[in-house]
Amino acid sequence: MKKFIQSMLALLFICFFANSSLAQVSGTITVPGNYATLGAALFNIQVSGLSGHVIIELQQGYDYRDELYPLVVPENFPTSLNATVTIRPRIGAIDIHIGTGYLGTGPANTGSVPIFKIYGSNIIIDGRPGGGGTISQLFIWSEDEAGSAIEFANNSSDNIIRYCSLLGSNKYSSTNGFHGIITFSTDGPFPAGVEGGNRNNLIENCTFNKGLSKPDFAIYSYGSANAPNVGNRILNNNIASFGTSGMRIEEWNNSGSSWTITGNSIYSSDLNYNYPQGSGIDLSVYGVSGTHTIEGNYVGGNAPFAAGKWNGGIERAIQVYLDQGGTYTSVNNNVIKNMEIIDGGFGTTFLPINYGINITNNGPNVVECNGNLIGAENSSEHGISIGSSVGVGQSYFNGINYHNCDSGSVSDNIIQYISLNSQNTSLFEGIRVDLDHNPVIVTNNTIQFLDILSNGYVQVFGIIDPKDDVVPCGSSLQAPAIGGNSFKNVSVISETGDATVTGVHINGRLATNDGNIIGSLTEANSISVTAKNAIVNGILIEENPDNVSVSNDVVANITASGTVSSEINGVHFKAAGNTTISGNTIRNLNAGTARGIFVEPITGLSQATLQNNSVKGINVNTGTGVEVNVPTTATLTLVAKDNVINTWQTGFLVTAAAGSTLTQTVQSNAISGNQTGFVNNSTSPQNATCNWWGSASGPSGAGPGTGDPVGSNVIFSPWATVSTFVAVDAGADQTIYIGYGPTSKTIAPIYTVCGTPTYLWSTGATTPNITVSPTVTSTYSVTVTDANNHSATDNVTIVVNDIRCGNNKVKICHKDIGGKKKTICINTNDVASHLTHGDALGECSTNAARFANAADEINSSNEKTFSLYPNPVAGDIKLQWQANTNGTAFIQIKDMMGRLLMQQNITQTKGANNRLLSLKGVQDGNYILVMQTGDELKVQRFTVRH
Repeated sequence: MKKFIQSMLALLFICFFANSSLAQVSGTITVPGNYATLGAALFNIQVSGLSGHVIIELQQGYDYRDELYPLVVPENFPTSLNATVTIRPRIGAIDIHIGTGYLGTGPANTGSVPIFKIYGSNIIIDGRPGGGGTISQLFIWSEDEAGSAIEFANNSSDNIIRYCSLLGSNKYSSTNGFHGIITFSTDGPFPAGVEGGNRNNLIENCTFNKGLSKPDFAIYSYGSANAPNVGNRILNNNIASFGTSGMRIEEWNNSGSSWTITGNSIYSSDLNYNYPQGSGIDLSVYGVSGTHTIEGNYVGGNAPFAAGKWNGGIERAIQVYLDQGGTYTSVNNNVIKNMEIIDGGFGTTFLPINYGINITNNGPNVVECNGNLIGAENSSEHGISIGSSVGVGQSYFNGINYHNCDSGSVSDNIIQYISLNSQNTSLFEGIRVDLDHNPVIVTNNTIQFLDILSNGYVQVFGIIDPKDDVVPCGSSLQAPAIGGNSFKNVSVISETGDATVTGVHINGRLATNDGNIIGSLTEANSISVTAKNAIVNGILIEENPDNVSVSNDVVANITASGTVSSEINGVHFKAAGNTTISGNTIRNLNAGTARGIFVEPITGLSQATLQNNSVKGINVNTGTGVEVNVPTTATLTLVAKDNVINTWQTGFLVTAAAGSTLTQTVQSNAISGNQTGFVNNSTSPQNATCNWWGSASGPSGAGPGTGDPVGSNVIFSPWATVSTFVAVDAGADQTIYIGYGPTSKTIAPIYTVCGTPTYLWSTGATTPNITVSPTVTSTYSVTVTDANNHSATDNVTIVVNDIRCGNNKVKICHKDIGGKKKTICINTNDVASHLTHGDALGECSTNAARFANAADEINSSNEKTFSLYPNPVAGDIKLQWQANTNGTAFIQIKDMMGRLLMQQNITQTKGANNRLLSLKGVQDGNYILVMQTGDELKVQRFTVRH
């Protein structure tokens, strides 16, 4: 009481001499010492002014009970950038309290007024003795439910609160409204001609904690049109305990606002805090432009940096609401982990709804949500666990909920080690991207290590772009581009209920879906679902897509087990509209009903293009590679080409109900190793020509060959006779001898192609054969392309050898009776006789010299393993060949234009084989015989001459 009276006398003394000329204050002053109270020191500075920076040091004898609260820094406080006022403990001082002291030793509270009310600027409150180190010894404490430790108001700006321990017990009431341990308020009066609002204030490295009871908010801010909060920063603070939100920032209809919230740790130090509500960080902006940064914060645990475990957690770790205002907001590189919510005392109605990051942007505002970790860094941490043990208890978790009406990104986030346990219903959504107006990028996110155990219905989505059930943001609605995301290591068990798991769910408003991995190519059972009825969709497309593309995704190693039924669809089109499903890899889907690609259009017009997909089953007795099911009132145009479909019970299964319309083209697919290649359950024939059925002889079943069987009503002929669909052999190199013989050569390749091909030579010619007259050695290439854009290229060289050695004379390589060779120059009239006894054109030393008996060979590689004779032939032709295995050889005869004249299968045995082939009805001319035995292709040219 004595110190209080001394403080009052000092204030009266200062007031008495207020109109006198007092010395301006600067340097270091002490309390107690130079002044009995902190209030007296601040009042003297207000009256006398400042001549430089001032440090007010609180000594060990400082007694908070001597103060009159609030301690006010008025709007006209004489500080500036060059004359600041710093309040801090003196070196050696410990446990300095302002407002309320140790529990049980001080007054019950300080009233509804704040401890500090700062209207002015350039005030620094530093909790470190002497301003050094990192240990706070300054406690600013408000115990009133309507009080605050510090309140910024009016036009406060450029103030700093650092390394302080801040405590409070604020509670909302209809009378007192909202407060925080630190409050940013709109209280005036504002200086004449000066816009109000709290600007450029900094709160850093402070610790917020509860007083006698838990406060609703550690930091609460409210900005209005007359008092916007602009450029304030909340950095690297520890917020240890609160009832509703660690910090709640509200901005309403003002001219501008911006907040920087980085590096803070928000956690619960209570051991039994099991009441999920509120938010760690809550930023709500209405009709306000500005830039907001929420980065590098930690939410969770029971210690800084989300260490330990938070028993209870909160409803939303980070929440951002932007309504018709703003410029740019980043929610990047935050860590949300180590929280457990179990029951929470809600009894039978317990329904914990929990979000890692919840963003609503009604535009215009670009919002980034990138690089966040939600769950845990590794299996040794607690992750996020949500559970209920009561009868109707439910568990729900959403990693990132992103409702955006402008552009932005959700990229490089990791959501992992999430556990849900419920007696009734469980719902997990890794990333939910809702109501997008401009394109949003959802890329390179990882969702993994998800564990769900339930007695009821379970629904799981890795990434979901859901159906719109409210008014869209704008007329030109576009959905996000989804790419490079991973959804794996998922275990779902519903002991008595059903379960549905979807890797990527698309509501038809997708720019691209590219390069996602659902499951794993290398890890068995990467996604495992066990339930009464278990359904898994790797990629699910619903509603009315507008040219949705699903490309280069991986859906693999997924298992579904059901006591009643189980179903897995790699890519499932269940919509009306246009879609392209291309370049996807689908492997190892293990369920009672497994489909690699399932096209199931709904009522309306649809077009589905399946291209370049690799769809492989687990064995030939299980599942369907591609299933098409067109219900009544649906119209589908299906194009399937260049897909690899193997190791299924059925490669293609097509069903079209009465009243539906199906137009189908299935071409250039590699359909092999399946128990059945193609089954058509529709009433009209379906086009499946130019496919490779695993054998050059074509499909079996309704077909004539040994490849995968086809059923009735399937148009399979013509079929591909090589697995590459197109092959070309330009023939052996040829030689032109200048000085003797023809100066032109005709190049007539042997083509293997299904359908009508096109030709392109290196000369620019587009005919099957060309005649050339080179004067120097030249190489020519031909590319043949089929109707489905498969192509093959081969080269042939025309060697030009100038053998002239005089007037009407040429050089030959003469072989004498002893076999010795020498080059001689002879008259052209004598060449023919020399060639008949084994001489060759050209010099003996020339590699290009070719002996007459080899001049016209087309395929010398076949000499030992394949031959036909006589050639020319007038009747039947005899074939001789060597076979490596028992089986079937497939033979085709084509004319020089590549047109197929006949084809047949003949039986072969391992070793030497001889057969007679009838050429009855074949006209005189030149022909090509092609024999395929296993993987070997043998080609020979022959002439028919009757």
